[in-house]
Amino acid sequence: MRIALFTDTFHEVNGVSMVYRRFARWCEGRDIELEIFTPGGRATDFRGNVTVHSIPMLLPVPYYHNLSFDALPLRPRLERYFRENSFDLVHIATQGHMAIVGLRAAGEARAPNISCYHTKLPEYATSRFISFFGDNSLGRKAAALAEWASWTYQKRLYRSSRLVLVPTESARALIMEKAGKQTAIFSRGVDCEAFSPAHRVRQPGDDSPRSIYVGRVSVEKNLALLFKLFDGGGDLVVVGDGPFRKIMRKKLPSARFAGFLHGEDLAQAYASADILVFPSKTETFGNAVLEAMASGLAVLVTDEGGPKDFVRHGETGLVARSDEEFIELHGQLVADAALRKKLGAGAREFALTQSWDEIFEKQVLGTYRKVISEAVE
Repeated sequence: MRIALFTDTFHEVNGVSMVYRRFARWCEGRDIELEIFTPGGRATDFRGNVTVHSIPMLLPVPYYHNLSFDALPLRPRLERYFRENSFDLVHIATQGHMAIVGLRAAGEARAPNISCYHTKLPEYATSRFISFFGDNSLGRKAAALAEWASWTYQKRLYRSSRLVLVPTESARALIMEKAGKQTAIFSRGVDCEAFSPAHRVRQPGDDSPRSIYVGRVSVEKNLALLFKLFDGGGDLVVVGDGPFRKIMRKKLPSARFAGFLHGEDLAQAYASADILVFPSKTETFGNAVLEAMASGLAVLVTDEGGPKDFVRHGETGLVARSDEEFIELHGQLVADAALRKKLGAGAREFALTQSWDEIFEKQVLGTYRKVISEAVE
């Protein structure tokens, strides 16, 4: 089986990159030839049966923190490569300019293609336009136009694919409604040895409830809600970085900003906290939530976006139906150590069932085999 995977982000630090770097490592040594095509200026990386092609941008247009869209996505040399090489399937993992490159490559190779729904582009665009223009008539009109344009682009991409991989059932319903395409679940797993309560480190006598946020520090993550949660102080650690960090540091002077953390440092940051505060309403899944659950934290999420699909309210975490309820539930968690312990134990138990091996084998390779088989028929 030979697969070409196109992604706009692979080397960067974000949830999507993490998933595909892990998938690449999982494929090494298995009966699959995986070639990954991603933006960058690095030399081609050969890892046995896995190859990573970094494609230089010709006319990069920055559109997000550390991410750009290539205004000239056509690649005659790459298209020739696909004419001269046989692929069983093209996997278009993201929705940026590499999706356009991937669609053209699939056409040249005469191979079936599948797409993924990882990012709520319309919601991202809406929040950023409102932030830029303000919550006024102009801002709302600009946001509505951005939302329409984002969905128009995405629907064309998805309708050009055999099916769309989605992370949750709510995402499945949305894509069916918006694009009317066949879908398959591509969920997320977690390494419960790497993320574990065993990594907890706190100073003797330091038993005050600690909250943590892990993820991109940007306006579309609804992080302004944390200003209300911690306006009187409180123990908050922010892990990650992004364009909203400067404002957050000003608004939350008592919070600790750790920046990007990896490996043991990240695992320790999770396990040394007690509550994950995750106010985002624009997640399709929420890898940080699952990592926090594996670390034994009580997680607090909203009822908009992916986390609500796997966080069971009152059993493995708490799900807030409004910003006001989010604030109320956080107060309950801070005040009730027994509740934190109960939810953290339930969260850990759930995380132990989420195996990357099973997800990659059954959900990803299973979908590959199905689509390839149907294309041959």
